[in-house]
Amino acid sequence: MKVVILAGTGGASLLPLTQVAPKPMLPVANTPLALHLVQHLKRCGFTDLIFCLSRENVSLMEVLGNGDPWEVVIRYAVEDRPSGTAGALTQLAAFLSNEPFIVMGCNVLFNFNLRDLVKQHLRAHADATVLISKLPAANAAGRNEVVEVSETGSVARIQRGDGSEQDTKFFPVGVYCFQPSVFECYRPGENFLDIKEQLLPRLLEAGKKVTAQQLSGAWQYLFNVDDYMRMNEEVLAGHLGNITYQRQISPNVWVGQNVRLGSRVNLIPPVLIGDNTVIDDDVQIVGPTAIGADCFVGKGSVLRETTLWNRSRIAEGNWIERTVVTRESSIGPRQYVQRAVVVKEQVQPAAVNLLEKNYNITTIASSMPQPALTGQRRRRLFNFSKRSIDLIGAIILLLLFLPVMGVIAAGIKLDSPGPVFFRQRRCGLGGREFFMFKFRSMVQDAAQRQDLLKHLNQVDGPIFKIENDPRMTRMGKILRKLSFDEIPQLFNILRGEMSFVGPRPLARKELKFDPAWSETRLQVKPGLTGLWQVSGRSDASFRDWVALDKYYAMHQSLFLDLKILFKTPFNVLLGAGAY
Repeated sequence: MKVVILAGTGGASLLPLTQVAPKPMLPVANTPLALHLVQHLKRCGFTDLIFCLSRENVSLMEVLGNGDPWEVVIRYAVEDRPSGTAGALTQLAAFLSNEPFIVMGCNVLFNFNLRDLVKQHLRAHADATVLISKLPAANAAGRNEVVEVSETGSVARIQRGDGSEQDTKFFPVGVYCFQPSVFECYRPGENFLDIKEQLLPRLLEAGKKVTAQQLSGAWQYLFNVDDYMRMNEEVLAGHLGNITYQRQISPNVWVGQNVRLGSRVNLIPPVLIGDNTVIDDDVQIVGPTAIGADCFVGKGSVLRETTLWNRSRIAEGNWIERTVVTRESSIGPRQYVQRAVVVKEQVQPAAVNLLEKNYNITTIASSMPQPALTGQRRRRLFNFSKRSIDLIGAIILLLLFLPVMGVIAAGIKLDSPGPVFFRQRRCGLGGREFFMFKFRSMVQDAAQRQDLLKHLNQVDGPIFKIENDPRMTRMGKILRKLSFDEIPQLFNILRGEMSFVGPRPLARKELKFDPAWSETRLQVKPGLTGLWQVSGRSDASFRDWVALDKYYAMHQSLFLDLKILFKTPFNVLLGAGAY
């Protein structure tokens, strides 16, 4: 049986770790996360593995190769743009057409025996089986997903949890067993498809059998830096994964080859020390702690619940606690570092606002710690300049458009019954909701009619759009073509809820697709225009939208904003993708 492992791009919550190494390559107890999964699958008897990669993660191919060292066969499928958890399977449909197969993400470790999942899947004659657990994954507050399961074991739906603890709740682990029949629910030309939000509901609508299976065991999801620390702790405690080092110098203290320990070194397990590492005199290491290969820990230092990546250096007299020291980073002498992520390179200014807020992101190579955010001052200057442009520009445009707005308001009232303005809750910076304003361009009961028209939707992903939408009013068609329906959003800009440039604000229900995309775009203030709008808007696929939003979040600058603002009027005049 084949196992498909989805190892695409990660989101913002693991920065700056993923700036140093892609998520599948993050060292967990000195072993890449992806390799832990390969080893566990081999122990369960699965030897035919397929990794679905993004272009950013192709370095994984060099580490795992064809799988010979682990007596498995590894193949790779590389996609240029995000296509969703189910969309990634499209290119593999012919390859997966002969027998059931497993799909899982490369963002979770567990000790479940997936052979039991397959047995239950076959016994139930199911088209799809969802692996569930009564123990929720520890991740960001409010992001827990709940599986509604009937008395017969069938899945009703998967929805966001409210964070409350209930004995009746089940949580999806992110592992699925599918029959090839699921490909019957794929639609020709579809560019993006999500398993939880689209494929499973389609299977249920089509009368396919979707069951849930609970297995006994532990699991740990990887969403943010806290999860990464916890995952290391679980592997070192022997609950998950596998310690590849054979030599133990005392119970639960593993060391690699050519490790040199000084005198009076105190190791309190669990502790893992990689090859060619030097631990100087009078050092105390309190587990769970993992130290990579070719590292140095100076005299008299104390390490508590810390992870050191390969080629890290800790000078003498340091106290390091609950910290991640990334590859080739150095910490100068006599420093107290707690709940920090230490990086060698300066963090890109555009990424500063995307960083994990619970950790101090630093580069410490001398006696005085330096924030790793050279870009922090530049970032503050960028935010100030951007807000100034927003305020001045919004005031000027509102004064210019005031007469036009009066004409538009009169036209809307004369054309159809209903209010002049349409307002809807949208998610802004940090997921905070606000009311976004637009000129009404549809009939009053447009929302109620949408379900009757969903089969005509011309846009993939979470958005519903039809080029000649029958709900559109005559005035609305003109407003949409010229993008004049967006003018009231100048008030949102004045109130600081939006900016001129940024990802389009979406309703919360539209953010369920591709968590890495949604978590990244919510770290950026939404905009009136953006890369997606100047790249075709509704004519651009959702996978392009995802890629463009991520690119903007990681590369924000005044130059990029001005470039987008310059292109916007030409797109408005051409009416590209405006419907």
